[in-house]
Amino acid sequence: MSGFPLIHLDRHLKTLVQQEQRFVAMCEEFPLQSNTNSKEFERRITRVITPGTLIDESFLDPLDNNYLLAIGLSTLSGASSQMTGLAWIDVSTGEFFSKICTLENLRDELARIAPREVVLPPSLKATPKHPIFSALANTDCPISYTNALALETTFVDPPLKQDPPLVSISMDNYHRERDPAAVSLPHPSEQPTLNVGPSGDLDLSPTQESFAIALLTKFLQENLLEHMPLLERPIHEGAQEIMQIDSHTIQDLEIRESIYEGGTKGSLLSVVKRTTTNGGARLLARWLCESP
Repeated sequence: MSGFPLIHLDRHLKTLVQQEQRFVAMCEEFPLQSNTNSKEFERRITRVITPGTLIDESFLDPLDNNYLLAIGLSTLSGASSQMTGLAWIDVSTGEFFSKICTLENLRDELARIAPREVVLPPSLKATPKHPIFSALANTDCPISYTNALALETTFVDPPLKQDPPLVSISMDNYHRERDPAAVSLPHPSEQPTLNVGPSGDLDLSPTQESFAIALLTKFLQENLLEHMPLLERPIHEGAQEIMQIDSHTIQDLEIRESIYEGGTKGSLLSVVKRTTTNGGARLLARWLCESP
């Protein structure tokens, strides 16, 4: 616990969250209604800042995405052909994606997405030798844990659309009496499912993908608290829609970052970038790693 002037908040947050990868709880004072003339206040945590839940901090790089990634598994077998669900979001821009991949391809997906933080189900703590941790070894990003018990959330369409909410995560199968600390990965038949309205065009039937979305949403709710935004429906990425570039190619060809200098200087991105907006620069970086 520490205190410092509010004007230095961003500088300390950059050091603690981005460099040291610490979780920082923001506590604020709120006035209490009292019959006396004395002013009374209560303090409560309004937000927990983590590397993947940065919103509008001034030290965020507007040319680069700050993705929070959740990984959903159906079993702990560790087979390379096991299907794995991915869900990732940039809270600062609202970009929200999901897809299904095999455990064998997870390392390549991590190199393409380049998350700042990864969320896993707590059951994986008991299996430190699971292949998922070897895939995460080279990402240099913190790993967080949460479960998706008793989660109900609603996705909304973008503000310009007038349609009612179409997608909701149903977690009724998780409402049962058991110790949350001892939760293991659920059986595939018990995993969360996505209910799509009659006019919806989103099909997220694979249970691993919906489980990853549930993990991600629960983690956001636990840490953003009063700052939790309304989430748009995630964009589902199909396996056949993009040309997948493996992690070694992304690094060796210096597509996004330079090997020797670090950062984007000297990379392919810095050579071809002629964008005029920050959003265009982020989109171009994503296109270079996932050519349609």
